[in-house]
Amino acid sequence: MDLTHLHLHWGQSNYKGKNYRSYSLAREFRQDGKSRKEIVLKLGKLSNEEAAKWRNLLEALKGNDSFVTTLNDIVAREMTRAEFNMSAPNAIGTYREKVAIEVAFRDIKSFVEVAPVHVWTEAHLKAHFTICILSHLINRILTLSLHKNPGESTRKIVSHGKLFAELSDCMIDRIEVENVHLSTYNMTGATPEQRELLCRVGTDNLLSLDVVEKAKSLLKN
Repeated sequence: MDLTHLHLHWGQSNYKGKNYRSYSLAREFRQDGKSRKEIVLKLGKLSNEEAAKWRNLLEALKGNDSFVTTLNDIVAREMTRAEFNMSAPNAIGTYREKVAIEVAFRDIKSFVEVAPVHVWTEAHLKAHFTICILSHLINRILTLSLHKNPGESTRKIVSHGKLFAELSDCMIDRIEVENVHLSTYNMTGATPEQRELLCRVGTDNLLSLDVVEKAKSLLKN
């Protein structure tokens, strides 16, 4: 699309009894001998200053020295201007959010081990994405719990990775008796350190015998 033909269009809108101008980027064209208008991008409510910026930008597009060629370039340029106009606290907050997101994806890719992904349908992709986010959420909750409840003998363990490594020996074992065709289930005895870790993250109820019975029922089904 030739963006040099875009202009700022506005119309009256009403919200809760109050009228305001709703802006859009539009282009005019002729069809069947009549002049028509197509809305390319809805911008919504703009201040006078914001509307003026858009008009100046669209005028710049019509110049021979303009380097903005796509609609994405327009949006990117406006976002860049907004970022340069940020106050120091807002800029720091935005950077921290960016770092938090990068750490989350690094954790999902490394610890949760999401790659490679061999799914293509929308339903499977959403399910896979949901599992990844839930896994990261559980890890974050466990890590925050470890920091909130320092403990005594396990004080140095403050990450979900070290927590899982320490608890990896806690298992529900299936015991089979040969030639008799009998089997039962038993829980590995937890060490004092493992018990303290479970208490620190609020999951000491996993040591209950009821957990063994529930696991037995699930495994049979």
